[in-house]
Amino acid sequence: MSNSEFFDGQIKQFHKEFPQSEGWQIFKNNKDFLSLVPELIDTKPKILKSGEISRDISHESHYSETKEVYEFSMRKTRWLGTYRLLWDNKPIIIRSLYYETHRQIPYFLVAVKDSATLSNFYEAILKFELEVGKKRGHSVVQTVDSEDISLSGMSWDNLILPTGMVEEIRTGVETFFKAEDVYKRFSIPYKRGFVFSGPPGCGKTMTAKTILGTMHHPSFLITSSAGRDYMEYKIKWAFEAASRHAPAILLIEELEKFSEASSISTVLNLMDGLSSMKGILAIATTNYPEKIDPALLLRPSRFDRVWNFALPDYECRLRMLQKKANGHVNANILEKVAKFSSGFSMAYVQEIFASAISMALREGREVSDVDLLNSVEMLKKQIKSAPKSGAGLGEGSQKMGFIPADVS
Repeated sequence: MSNSEFFDGQIKQFHKEFPQSEGWQIFKNNKDFLSLVPELIDTKPKILKSGEISRDISHESHYSETKEVYEFSMRKTRWLGTYRLLWDNKPIIIRSLYYETHRQIPYFLVAVKDSATLSNFYEAILKFELEVGKKRGHSVVQTVDSEDISLSGMSWDNLILPTGMVEEIRTGVETFFKAEDVYKRFSIPYKRGFVFSGPPGCGKTMTAKTILGTMHHPSFLITSSAGRDYMEYKIKWAFEAASRHAPAILLIEELEKFSEASSISTVLNLMDGLSSMKGILAIATTNYPEKIDPALLLRPSRFDRVWNFALPDYECRLRMLQKKANGHVNANILEKVAKFSSGFSMAYVQEIFASAISMALREGREVSDVDLLNSVEMLKKQIKSAPKSGAGLGEGSQKMGFIPADVS
């Protein structure tokens, strides 16, 4: 049985148990934060009406270095079954399903009679996720409808930017979160805004993720989506959530798309708010700054600094190549490749190695110097022939957190 067949059957069964004729609304959700329901209940035992938990599951796979097999270890981070809760004295039923695959993909069905109940529960468990994340020493990034962001391995040492840029950004971020008393002493609103601007693939997202992954403050992400009303809801939700959990970080992806969605006035009004922005570092990325209203980019107290992530120069390209080569490629060849790859973004510089490896494997041999040089020439042709569209890289996936689960 395929995943889709399995889940379609479960949705139909859930609708039978909690029919619309009795006032039930059914939602589905595949975001991992609902795995925290048992831990939330432990902190609020009075909300538990009944539980039908069939078993705890926690299959975490890892590859053994001594055996050519996958091994499995157990941890209590997954659950199967159904919780029947009273939340704000309103019923809410949560069913956890994990299709028996290697990855143990999460899938939850939720039944409520009042959508406000679901919204309140959603806020409570997001707040709990932040608290758990703080205690466990890892960063949590919350968003209404985008894919979860992986922050593993984020380090300032891994960023390759022009000389001094990494240290300047890092200092600006770290000093802000230490300086509330200084801001107050000089009667300056305690808020900060950065814009990371430049072509796709030049380090904007990696730098933003490094900030989120190393600062360990509550973080909230906004991505553009279709529909003005829903877009404004997402913006207000993120700003309000960041304000409640300040000091916090607010990341706005592809800012230029907010102008296109007629939502820029919402962003402007919220960023002008003094109390609502207290303790918040807002970071926006944009591939096309020319599409953004200058009133947003050029006025301090909204976004105070604009950082330009230009196409990497020779030194940056060489540093990236040296990092990827890890001592396995002749220095002279790396210098040639760095010289010949003028005009490449960092993403394309990394692709030089991936393409060279592909060439060599196709012919059943080791990667050679010629492969790297040929890879550069091939990618040059690809860049030249690529359509000049406004489509940016890293666009959000537009997946709702709670989606009405219709019977197919």
